[in-house]
Amino acid sequence: MAQVKLKAGREKSLRHRHPWVYSGAIERVVGVAEPGDIVDVVDSRGGLLGRGYCNPESKIAVRMLAWDDTRIDAVFWSERVDAAVRRRDALLAGGETTACRLIHAEADFLPGLIVDRY
Repeated sequence: MAQVKLKAGREKSLRHRHPWVYSGAIERVVGVAEPGDIVDVVDSRGGLLGRGYCNPESKIAVRMLAWDDTRIDAVFWSERVDAAVRRRDALLAGGETTACRLIHAEADFLPGLIVDRY
């Protein structure tokens, strides 16, 4: 897994759980990080800040998925999606509403992912 190392002093927003790493905050990438790859994000001293998926072509270079060394695998995605959909159960109960936003990106801890039900 590639590692995204931040410039000194640029980890403050991540420590406050802001889920985006801007390209300008990155000192260097250790290893190969293709678009969509999961990467470890570390501070300037090498301390782990969390894991996210990268997009080297975007100004938002990493979208954080976890604030520790959580394994990002099929189980991770399934649990996050299920939790988001369950939060909308009450909205859909009774059949009065048939359309809604099932996954609302950062609000559901799935940054960048929007899923609507029509």
